[in-house]
Amino acid sequence: MVASRNQFHGIAREFGTLPNGSMAPYFGGNELRQNISEYELFGRKNTNLGSMGALGAGPMDFAMLLAVGSVYVGLDFPGARTTSRTIKRFVKKPIPAIQTGLLFAGTAAILLRQFRVI
Repeated sequence: MVASRNQFHGIAREFGTLPNGSMAPYFGGNELRQNISEYELFGRKNTNLGSMGALGAGPMDFAMLLAVGSVYVGLDFPGARTTSRTIKRFVKKPIPAIQTGLLFAGTAAILLRQFRVI
């Protein structure tokens, strides 16, 4: 129920201006690209969302693959213990220290690459 004809008219106009004829969602996380252009998102033209690369840090090359792999081993995901044991043969440190070092090194490499330092 609306309070006045002016409010009714305002709501009707809001319905009519939307692309699918219904009210906008309160939180349309997956529908962000439906109503907002790339210019509104990034403030510039010619932005291609598909060219952001790996984690927004550029193309996936060997260095990026090594950084992501070290984060994978550092977080002790499945299959990472074998790599940790192999590294332990050369470094002679405990496995938790190796994993912590790999996690920090991989994360630092990804962050530095995102800000184009390396």
